[in-house]
Amino acid sequence: MARRNQIVVEAESPPSAYAISDLVQRKPGAVGRTFVLTLQRSLLIAPGLYVAGLRGRRLMTGSVYASIGVTLALALVYSFKKE
Repeated sequence: MARRNQIVVEAESPPSAYAISDLVQRKPGAVGRTFVLTLQRSLLIAPGLYVAGLRGRRLMTGSVYASIGVTLALALVYSFKKE
């Protein structure tokens, strides 16, 4: 059984889902894990923005901001999923 106020993450979810779930639950070490995984996600977003025509500083900031947006959206969803 899940404890009260614990967020249940679906099986085989990406690591960022677990990190963000832990962040919402204020578990130790969650901020660092979420930060690192947000930066890693931005590396996956960058090629798409490159194909879309962004270059240089705009490419870097665009991919980081997009990844932060995904992290914030997931944190919002998980904050409503608390049992």
